[in-house]
Amino acid sequence: MGIKIILLVCLYPVLFILYFALKSEVESSARSGRAYCGVRLTKQQADTPEVKKVFKEYVRQMKAVLVFFALIPFPALFIPWFSVYFTFEMVWMLALIICCVLPFVSGNVKLKALKRERGWRKEEERYLAVELKNAGKIRRVRLIQFAPPVFISAAVFAGALSGLFGETPRDMSAAVGCIACMTPLLYAVARWMDNLPTRVISTESDTNSNYARAGKQIWKNFWLCNAWLNTLYTVCMILAFGGTGGLWEIFLPASVVYLAAVLALLVWAFREKRKLDILYAPRMDMEPADDDDNWIGGVLYYNPQDGHTFVGKKDGTGVTVNMARPGGKLMAVCCILAVAWALFACVWVMLVEFTPIRLEVKEERLVASQIKEDYSIPLAGIKDPALLEELPSLSKVSGTGMDTLLKGTFRIPQEGRCQVFLNPQNTVFIYFEYGGTAYYVSGRDDEETREAWEDMMSWDFPEN
Repeated sequence: MGIKIILLVCLYPVLFILYFALKSEVESSARSGRAYCGVRLTKQQADTPEVKKVFKEYVRQMKAVLVFFALIPFPALFIPWFSVYFTFEMVWMLALIICCVLPFVSGNVKLKALKRERGWRKEEERYLAVELKNAGKIRRVRLIQFAPPVFISAAVFAGALSGLFGETPRDMSAAVGCIACMTPLLYAVARWMDNLPTRVISTESDTNSNYARAGKQIWKNFWLCNAWLNTLYTVCMILAFGGTGGLWEIFLPASVVYLAAVLALLVWAFREKRKLDILYAPRMDMEPADDDDNWIGGVLYYNPQDGHTFVGKKDGTGVTVNMARPGGKLMAVCCILAVAWALFACVWVMLVEFTPIRLEVKEERLVASQIKEDYSIPLAGIKDPALLEELPSLSKVSGTGMDTLLKGTFRIPQEGRCQVFLNPQNTVFIYFEYGGTAYYVSGRDDEETREAWEDMMSWDFPEN
C-alpha cells in the first residue's frame, strides 16, 4: 500500500496542474483579447452568441474531466495486484493529458471554422515587439533561496542510503530519493520560468517591467513553497520507512496533507495570476498577429517558414517548440519514446507478477526460475536444508515484493540478509544455506514445493 500511495502522491497533482493551467490560460487570453481557445478574435467577435456557446461548452467539458479523473484513482488503491495498479496509474496519466487537451482542441477547431464562415480572418501582420528598458532582465529566483530545502532533501536521501536512519529497504530508499530529487527539480523549473522571455503587453516600458516583476514574484513564491513542502514530505517519508522502528502511522496523514497543500498552493498561484491579468488588462495594447493556421489545434506550432526552434506560446506566456524544426521533431520523438517506455514498464511489471515461479531439481541442481533462470544451485553445496511451514519476518532490501511473489535480497531482524524466491501465499517453504547465505524458496504452490523437497532429499547431503 505504501508504494501505491507514493505513486498517487507523485501523479495526482498533475490533474490539477493541467486543469488550472489550461483553464487559466484560456480565461486569461480571453480577458486580454489575445486568443480564444488559441484563435485570434476581436472583442466584438468574442461577444457573439456562437463564440460564447463554444466557451461555455469548453468550461463544461473541463469540469467533467476534472471530476472524473479526480475520483477514479482512490478506488483503484484497493486493486490487489500491484502490476495492475501500476498499469492503471500509467494509463490514467496518459488519458488525463489527452482528455485535458481535447476540450481546448475542440474549441479551437469550432472557433476556426466559425472564423472562416464569418470571414473574420485578417491577413497575418508581422511586427516587432521591442522590450524597453530592463523589463527583459527582471529576475526573481535566486539559488540562495532554494539552497536550504535542496540541501536538507539531499542530506535525508544520503542518510537513507548510508544507513544513518537504520537499514531502510532499498525500494523505500529509492522512493525517498525520488521525492528528494523533486526539490532541486522544483528549483530548476522555477529558474527556467524565471528566465523565459518577458511578455510585452504594452508600448510603455514601465508597464512591461511592473507586470513582469509581479508575475515572476508569484511563481517564485509558488515554487519556493513547494520546495519546502517537498522537503518536509521527504523527512516524513524517512521517519516512516527508516530502520526497524519506522513510524508508519504518519505516512498516510503526511501524504494527504502534502497533496492538499500542493493543490492549495496551485489554486493560490492561479488566482493571484488572474488578479494580475485583470489589473493590467486595460493597459494591454499590443495587438498580436493572426497566425491561426500555424497552430494545430491551438496547441502545436508548425511553421516551416519560421526559422526559430522556440517561439512564444499562443497566449503570450512562456515558450513552445516549432514542430517543423529539427529540434521540435526531436522533442516529438522523445515524447513517443517516453510513452513507449511507460507502456513497456507496465507490460513488464504485469509479466513479472503473473508469470508463475518454478522450482525443480534437475541435473543435480536446484533451479529456481521465472521468465528466466534466477538461481541454479548445486545440491552438493547445500547445507542444513529444512522444510518450513512458516516464514520469518522479512523486509525487502532489493528485488520484488508483491502479494504473490517475493524475490531478491531480504533482511531478517537480528539475523541479517538472505535470498528469497517464493510465493508468500504458500504454506510450505524450503530453507537452506549455500555459500554462507541463507535461502528461502518455494514453488508456485505447495505441491511443487514438496516435490522439489523430495527430490532434494534423495540426494545424500554431507554431515554438517
